[in-house]
Amino acid sequence: MLSAVRGYLPVNAELHHNLVDFSTQQESVRELSQKKNNLLLELQNYEENQKVASKQQVAHQNLGVIPAQTQLSTALAINLGTDGKQVQMLQAT
Repeated sequence: MLSAVRGYLPVNAELHHNLVDFSTQQESVRELSQKKNNLLLELQNYEENQKVASKQQVAHQNLGVIPAQTQLSTALAINLGTDGKQVQMLQAT
Protein backbone atom coordinates (compact mmCIF):
# COMPACT_ATOMS: atom_id res chain seq x y z
CA MET A 1 0.00 0.00 0.00
CA LEU A 2 1.39 3.37 -1.01
CA SER A 3 0.76 6.43 1.13
CA ALA A 4 1.39 9.99 0.17
CA VAL A 5 3.23 12.41 2.39
CA ARG A 6 2.37 16.05 1.96
CA GLY A 7 4.58 18.90 2.95
CA TYR A 8 3.65 22.50 3.53
CA LEU A 9 5.78 25.57 3.74
CA PRO A 10 5.80 27.32 7.09
CA VAL A 11 3.63 30.40 7.42
CA ASN A 12 5.64 33.56 6.95
CA ALA A 13 5.51 36.23 9.64
CA GLU A 14 3.36 38.65 7.61
CA LEU A 15 0.69 36.06 6.85
CA HIS A 16 0.70 34.87 10.46
CA HIS A 17 0.24 38.48 11.62
CA ASN A 18 -2.72 38.90 9.22
CA LEU A 19 -4.34 35.70 10.49
CA VAL A 20 -4.00 36.82 14.10
CA ASP A 21 -5.42 40.27 13.23
CA PHE A 22 -8.35 38.64 11.43
CA SER A 23 -9.24 36.39 14.37
CA THR A 24 -8.95 39.35 16.75
CA GLN A 25 -11.23 41.36 14.50
CA GLN A 26 -13.72 38.52 14.33
CA GLU A 27 -13.77 38.25 18.11
CA SER A 28 -14.28 42.01 18.44
CA VAL A 29 -17.16 41.91 15.98
CA ARG A 30 -18.75 39.01 17.90
CA GLU A 31 -18.46 40.88 21.20
CA LEU A 32 -19.90 44.08 19.74
CA SER A 33 -22.73 42.15 18.11
CA GLN A 34 -23.56 40.49 21.44
CA LYS A 35 -23.55 43.88 23.21
CA LYS A 36 -25.81 45.30 20.49
CA ASN A 37 -28.27 42.44 20.88
CA ASN A 38 -28.31 42.85 24.66
CA LEU A 39 -28.93 46.59 24.38
CA LEU A 40 -31.72 46.08 21.84
CA LEU A 41 -33.38 43.56 24.12
CA GLU A 42 -33.08 45.94 27.06
CA LEU A 43 -34.60 48.75 24.97
CA GLN A 44 -37.52 46.52 23.98
CA ASN A 45 -38.13 45.69 27.64
CA TYR A 46 -38.16 49.39 28.56
CA GLU A 47 -40.58 50.14 25.73
CA GLU A 48 -42.90 47.31 26.80
CA ASN A 49 -42.83 48.52 30.41
CA GLN A 50 -43.70 52.04 29.25
CA LYS A 51 -46.64 50.72 27.20
CA VAL A 52 -47.98 48.76 30.17
CA ALA A 53 -47.56 51.71 32.52
CA SER A 54 -49.30 54.11 30.14
CA LYS A 55 -52.20 51.71 29.53
CA GLN A 56 -52.89 51.16 33.21
CA GLN A 57 -53.11 54.92 33.94
CA VAL A 58 -52.23 54.38 37.61
CA ALA A 59 -51.08 57.07 40.00
CA HIS A 60 -47.60 55.62 40.17
CA GLN A 61 -46.42 56.19 36.58
CA ASN A 62 -43.16 54.27 36.96
CA LEU A 63 -44.90 50.96 37.63
CA GLY A 64 -42.81 48.18 36.08
CA VAL A 65 -39.95 50.51 35.18
CA ILE A 66 -36.60 49.57 36.69
CA PRO A 67 -34.25 52.54 37.29
CA ALA A 68 -31.08 52.49 35.18
CA GLN A 69 -28.64 52.23 38.11
CA THR A 70 -30.43 49.35 39.85
CA GLN A 71 -28.18 46.46 40.85
CA LEU A 72 -29.53 42.99 41.54
CA SER A 73 -27.75 40.61 43.91
CA THR A 74 -28.53 36.92 43.63
CA ALA A 75 -27.51 33.90 45.64
CA LEU A 76 -28.13 30.22 45.04
CA ALA A 77 -28.32 27.88 48.02
CA ILE A 78 -28.47 24.08 47.74
CA ASN A 79 -29.75 22.12 50.70
CA LEU A 80 -28.98 18.39 50.71
CA GLY A 81 -31.00 17.62 53.84
CA THR A 82 -32.77 14.39 54.73
CA ASP A 83 -36.04 15.63 53.21
CA GLY A 84 -34.51 15.70 49.76
CA LYS A 85 -32.67 18.18 47.69
CA GLN A 86 -33.79 21.80 47.72
CA VAL A 87 -32.56 24.75 45.74
CA GLN A 88 -33.24 28.28 46.95
CA MET A 89 -32.64 31.40 44.92
CA LEU A 90 -32.36 34.65 46.86
CA GLN A 91 -32.60 38.04 45.18
CA ALA A 92 -32.17 41.54 46.56
CA THR A 93 -31.89 45.00 45.06
